[in-house]
Amino acid sequence: MGKVLDASDLSEEARGCLDLRIAELDMSSRATNVCQLVGIGTLGELAQSRQEVLLQAPNCGRRTVDEIERTLAQFDLTFAMRITGWNPPKGRPKSSDGARPTHLRPARIAVSRNATCLEDELRDLVQLVVQDRNLEMAIKQWGFAGDGRRTLESVGAEYGMTRERVRQIGRRTEDRLKKYNAATPWLRRAVDLASELCPIPALELARELQ
Repeated sequence: MGKVLDASDLSEEARGCLDLRIAELDMSSRATNVCQLVGIGTLGELAQSRQEVLLQAPNCGRRTVDEIERTLAQFDLTFAMRITGWNPPKGRPKSSDGARPTHLRPARIAVSRNATCLEDELRDLVQLVVQDRNLEMAIKQWGFAGDGRRTLESVGAEYGMTRERVRQIGRRTEDRLKKYNAATPWLRRAVDLASELCPIPALELARELQ
């Protein structure tokens, strides 16, 4: 552990900051989701966590960790602190590194705060685990752009890859997504609507979902 902070020496307002939820901090969706994925729920827990823990999360790189570190600095906090005289809010047991024990289910992650349609939400969901070319390939392969699924051969031809290589990228992306407990309200509404309307022709269902 690094710097020691005695919370009993802080003002009531400063102690209250330690209880701030990760979602309440001014961070990007990616940084917020990374923290929630590894089970960090409050600012105090974040200050007691280690950079190595965050870097083990899918799609977390150096820039994301740097952003989180800057957020901590706004509260005069750093990584790997030992905070005495403070405990996480009830219902959030703390482990030795500030994260919840791994046997507890991660918090439900908000995929996107700005999605205005199902396609936006699906893109943001995939973007949690892949970027750039692989993101576009997955979107096209699965039909998440709203224009229907494309074959492995079609996507491979566009990017100069074999059918098998495209399949491998898609499978790896899918496996990473399974690790997330993601909140997808647009997808949930679409599934509920489809359940109510079916069985109906596919084209008619597509019109209803627009």
